[in-house]
Amino acid sequence: MQTDVEKKIKWAALLVLAGLACMLLSFTKVHPLAFVAFLTIACPLTLAGVVLFLWTLLHKDA
Repeated sequence: MQTDVEKKIKWAALLVLAGLACMLLSFTKVHPLAFVAFLTIACPLTLAGVVLFLWTLLHKDA
């Protein structure tokens, strides 16, 4: 059985992996829209994963 902290860390890891996959896809194309996708999709996904991970570690006892 997973605890609440483990579930949140798992979600954070999935968000970071999704962001990294979008980054990888946007780097394969040389097009202005690839950069827009990088900024609007990949960066927020990665940032959300990192923030969720740090927030979970900060409030694990609460």
